[in-house]
Amino acid sequence: MATSKPTKRKQQRIETRQRIFDTAMGLFTRKGYTKVSVNDICEKAGVSKGTFYYHFKSKSQVLSEHFLKIDDFYTVLIEQLNKEEKSPTRRLVTFTTKSFSYVNDLGVKITKIIWHSQINPLEKKPDMANPRRPVYGILEQLIREGQEQGELRRDVSAETMADLYVRCYRGIIYEWCLHNGKFDIIEACEDFTKLVIEGFKKQ
Repeated sequence: MATSKPTKRKQQRIETRQRIFDTAMGLFTRKGYTKVSVNDICEKAGVSKGTFYYHFKSKSQVLSEHFLKIDDFYTVLIEQLNKEEKSPTRRLVTFTTKSFSYVNDLGVKITKIIWHSQINPLEKKPDMANPRRPVYGILEQLIREGQEQGELRRDVSAETMADLYVRCYRGIIYEWCLHNGKFDIIEACEDFTKLVIEGFKKQ
């Protein structure tokens, strides 16, 4: 069934929202999140404050948009891997590697800004920790499939293993940010998957 193209007005709204997002992220990278105001974003993007608030409730919601984009990336990626690879363990490794490549391409400056927004003491419900995000379900499902197919150990629950995996995964990114990207995050990812998945394998 063919999908209809968006109307000209809807397409303009999509493009305006994307322009505001790109402008804000660019300013955050150059100046730092706290030094950028909504007025700065509007002036640089060439939009009114009314237009900004039509698309985003606040400056922090612009950062939340990042999580929607990466969640879309996770969803598309796992759909592709499920078609191409039968082994859950190999899918887990590839999923992790491509996810780290996404972070690497994003760059350490913008990654630090995103992480800063999430661990801010005033942020009570950080997007990163939302249990409904696709990454949690994807990892748990891959591990459970690995257990069912005899690739991974079954003496620890898939939920517990997925939780540990996420913590290790995030720890590498956090260290990368702390060191201003001075080590190769892709190489770190390779070391991580080799060691952790070796521990996850059936004994």
